[in-house]
Parts: sequence; structure tokens; C-alpha cells
Amino acid sequence: MKLLVKSGFIATAALLGSSPVWAQSSITLFGLIDSGITYASNVGGASRTSFGDGVFAPNLWGLKGQEDLGGGFKAVFQLVNQFNLGSGSMLVANTLFSREAWVGLSSIQYGALTFGSQYDFMVDSLTAAQNSPFVGSGGLYVFPAGPFAALGLVKGTYAGFPGSAGIVPGVAAPPVAGLQDFNWDRTAGGNAVPNSVKYVTPDLDGFKAGAMYSFGGEAGAFGAGSALSVGANYAHGPFGIGAAYLSMKPTVYNSMPVRWWGVGAHYQFDALTLVGNATGVHNSVNGATLYQGSIGATYSIQPDFILGGAYTYMKGNAYLSNNHANQFALALNHPLSKRTVVYVQAAYQMTNANAPYTPSGGATFTDIGQSSADNQFIARVGLFHSF
Repeated sequence: MKLLVKSGFIATAALLGSSPVWAQSSITLFGLIDSGITYASNVGGASRTSFGDGVFAPNLWGLKGQEDLGGGFKAVFQLVNQFNLGSGSMLVANTLFSREAWVGLSSIQYGALTFGSQYDFMVDSLTAAQNSPFVGSGGLYVFPAGPFAALGLVKGTYAGFPGSAGIVPGVAAPPVAGLQDFNWDRTAGGNAVPNSVKYVTPDLDGFKAGAMYSFGGEAGAFGAGSALSVGANYAHGPFGIGAAYLSMKPTVYNSMPVRWWGVGAHYQFDALTLVGNATGVHNSVNGATLYQGSIGATYSIQPDFILGGAYTYMKGNAYLSNNHANQFALALNHPLSKRTVVYVQAAYQMTNANAPYTPSGGATFTDIGQSSADNQFIARVGLFHSF
């Protein structure tokens, strides 16, 4: 939904003794809505069937806009909120725009400079650039998770992990069942980086790069709570490739850095698209290191179905008890229109045999809850709509 509005600097014009000059602006209201029923084979020792939302894609509503400033420059902004469809509540309490909130300047010739709460390049260069196999193969349940909750331990106490759903970076929090390590590689886009300044170059024959810095705001400690991210992408025809790096210094980690990296690529052969990526994270406060590699494909079955599948392997180091997990996903999407999709999906995760007996727990998919065994199977049917 797009609204065209007029704006002008009337006060400035009056001071100059001239008539106001109006600049045309556009404001777009947009959103994503998903709901469905999910079956899980094992949650704490028993199967469970439940209502779930924000799985195919997160439930979002937002505003984005631009104003032509002349000379090839535009003022741009974006405000995005995430909500729980089942209850109608905000995902993050007392936070209106928990996903994104930024404003800046954009130019085809010079690139874009933006300020606010915005995504780092683990999202921009991988997921948003279609260099992630998770989007077409089942959404939320297919992003990396597993028996790796010890990522967020500080001296044996759970302090949260930057990026985990429901965890605010830099703020101590108790573990949330099934969410301790979700989005550990930050590609799911669950958390924007606050107080950040971000620059992205113009498109140079398919090549784009960018950098971001977040100010921590700690008195007398410039680097405390800060973050730094860089990324680069190349896209030409059916081929695309991207790489990203992020370093954060959470105050609950005594401002010791957590570092992420990732590379990914995709190639489209008419109806078939192949995607692969690899990501990793190292938490310097406890020595935890975790890697994952994924491959995926989507195939358009003309005219009305899209089939997607993905495989992911995850492996932790000795601090994470050398836990590993194999994860498989399959999804069949049936677009009813350009904006409405019905879908079915299934996913299976299998961990090493001793994972259920470690502090990290057993197999788990995001907010499903941990299995009491070394495996977990989920199946889902749902409806998705965008506007």
C-alpha cells in the first residue's frame, strides 16, 4: 500500500521571503502475516501439536518512505515492528519498532548512508541477497539451531547470546527454552544492531560493499557494547555471491568480542535455483566456536507449486562438548496469488548421542522446545499473506 504525500520547508521559505517549494514523497505501508499448525515429535519427552505463527516468514508491519531532494539524492527511512499473531502482542514488549528503525540519505551515484537500528551484513549479504538456503526451504524452522546453548554462558551462568530471539544484546537474561542459541549465526535477522551508522556503496556493475559501526554508549569506555560489520556482494544474471563479517562487544561479556563470519552463493537455472553458504561464530569470553555449512535448492513446478529442500551440518568445539547436528528440511509451497501462499513443510534434526545429557540439551528447532532425545521431527501446514 503506497501513499503519496507532499512536504515542504514552509518556515524556511517564509524566512527567505519566497513561495514554498514542494517535494514529492512516497510512503509505503507493508507487512507479512503467517499462521499454521505445527507437530513436533519430541518436546521434553512427549509429542506436541500447537498453533504457531511467524514461521514461513516473521509477522511484520512497517512503514518505508523516500523524498526526492534533487541532484540525485533522496531522504529515506524504514520502521518495522514484529508481532505475535496468536495474541496480537508485540514480539518485544514496550518496543514499537523492534525489527528496524532508521533514516538516512541515498544516491544512485554515491550510495546510501543510514542511521538507527538496522541489520548487519550477516543478514544483508547472505539472507537478503538470496545467498541462504533457508528461506525457500521452510523459513524459521530451518535456520541453524541445536544443542549449543552453552554459547551464551559466562563463567557458568547463562547471560544470553547476541541474536537469540527474546534476548536483548548486552542485557543479562535467563535461558528461554528452545531459544538459547537460535539465530546463533544471525542470518535469520531476528535482531537489528542499535545505535548504528551504516554505509553501502552504489551498485558498481553488480558489485556492492558496505560497513557499519554501532556506538555502545558506555561512559568512559568507547568500545563497550559496540559492534562493527562489513560485507560485500556480487550479482550478475543468475549468479550471486556474498561475504560478511560482524564483531560485537556485549557489556554482559565484559565487552569481550563475539565474532561472526559467513560466505554464500546462489545460481538460478530457469526453474531450479541452487544455494549454499557457510557461517561461523567465536565467543571470546568462553572460547566457544561453532560452524555450519548448508546447501539447498528450490524448484518451480509449473504453474502452481514450488518445492524446496535443504541440508545443514553444524559442529561445535570442545567448549560446546563437540556437539554436532545434521538437519534436513523439505517444503512445498502453493501460491494462491502473488501475495498469498499455502504450504506444508517437514524438518528433521539428529544430534550426537550424548547431546541430550549435556547442559546444552538435545535436538531442537528454534522455539519448538528441546527434545529429550538425540532427534526431533516437525511437520507444519500454514498460510502466509503479504501486503
